[in-house]
Amino acid sequence: MHPAIELFRGIAALMVLTYHYAFFLMPESKTLNFLGTGVDLFFVISGFVFAPIIYSGKIAIKPYLIRRFFRIYPLYFFSLLLYYGFAPDDPQKFAFFIDHLFFLQTTSSIQEAMFFNGVTWTIPIEIEFYLLVPFLAFLTVRNINTIYIVLILAIVLKTILIMTSTEVSNPNLSTILSFHLPGFLNEFMIGVLLFSIYDKYKHQKIPKKFIL
Repeated sequence: MHPAIELFRGIAALMVLTYHYAFFLMPESKTLNFLGTGVDLFFVISGFVFAPIIYSGKIAIKPYLIRRFFRIYPLYFFSLLLYYGFAPDDPQKFAFFIDHLFFLQTTSSIQEAMFFNGVTWTIPIEIEFYLLVPFLAFLTVRNINTIYIVLILAIVLKTILIMTSTEVSNPNLSTILSFHLPGFLNEFMIGVLLFSIYDKYKHQKIPKKFIL
């Protein structure tokens, strides 16, 4: 993958880290809230990274899923055990733990999503991206326009979710879907399309008039 992707990943990580620490340093200030969009940048990057597989249509499902599993789950499981040990006693603690094991922590309440480590709310979305990739690859290799159709549908769906969602403290179905694949598919697909633009023009020389 292009070194610039690692740079953007670093920028996204720094944005999210600063956003969280800013809350502790300046709890009353919303000046740095925009840094939370580092999460959105991560999702766009995910689309860019998986785009070569999607456009090629060449994917061995079993090896692909095994690699994805070992990339995420062992460290996630270990960290979850640590947080379980430090988490306060609660009648639902073990039930929350089981839900986290199966990436279901963002399907019911903000209390459950934040109980162990709130930042893991993004992991179920990444898992859903992983599961989507083979399906997109299957469709795209048969009709390249599938990418544009899915992006349009994702934008429409995102708009509907924004219009119908309630507060996270009292989530309805739209709110829950907003924190899963339907709520972030548009960002993933933007990353996929950005890769197609990059792949098309990567070998072209930049005209001298655009070079400082």
